[in-house]
Amino acid sequence: MAAFNFPSSPSNGQSYTANGVTFTYSSSSGAWIRSSAVGAQGATGSSGSAGAQGATGPTGAQGAAGSSGSAGAQGAAGSATISGNADNRVITGGTGTNLVGEPNLRFDPSINRFSLDGDLWVEGQSNASGQFRLVHDQGFQNHDYWMFESNKDTHALNIQGYGTGSYVDALTISQNTRSVGVVTGNIDKPNLSNPVGAGHSLVGLYIGDGSLMFSSALSRTGGYYISTDVNALNAGPVTLNSNMKIDGTWTIV
Repeated sequence: MAAFNFPSSPSNGQSYTANGVTFTYSSSSGAWIRSSAVGAQGATGSSGSAGAQGATGPTGAQGAAGSSGSAGAQGAAGSATISGNADNRVITGGTGTNLVGEPNLRFDPSINRFSLDGDLWVEGQSNASGQFRLVHDQGFQNHDYWMFESNKDTHALNIQGYGTGSYVDALTISQNTRSVGVVTGNIDKPNLSNPVGAGHSLVGLYIGDGSLMFSSALSRTGGYYISTDVNALNAGPVTLNSNMKIDGTWTIV
């Protein structure tokens, strides 16, 4: 379409036509006014392509906290019952939801005393020794122990002390021979060149009111040994029914 080129010095009522459109000049308004009829509305043009995505807006402010929910329903009451309950009794499990206050097993927290009417059993796990320990602490978590043990291998009763990083035998009683060893755990060893037992390690013996008694016969299987620098004493008469190796002194009075 050509450009409109209106006359530069029009007079009132002067007409100008271009591109099929007529204009009339009005001196009162000082403008060209369209005087031809307006044509019919043209068809709608095709849609333009979508514009580019706009930038994301800023995050909105934090919403107000919601109101608190209502309290849940009350849970069902417990169903456990205690039979035989009394002060300081230890509670043990029973059948179902029933608990039992043990009449023969008590703990008094006011004096830290545990009391038991009857026998106390200390049983080791499968293939393990039964042990009972007394522990004391000098105040810096360096615990020392005294341990009473029913040994699973030798069947002996051992009393052991722990204060040097390992357990040391203090007293051993043999179940088989009833022998007693002080500061040794092997009191039935048959090797006569390596003596064991009370006679080898005992420092001294004091009898305040009683007697020191000797058997009238020495019949120990494996024999006897009196080591060098040891003086052995027996009250006679005595019958030796086994072998005796003497590197020290044996006196019979």
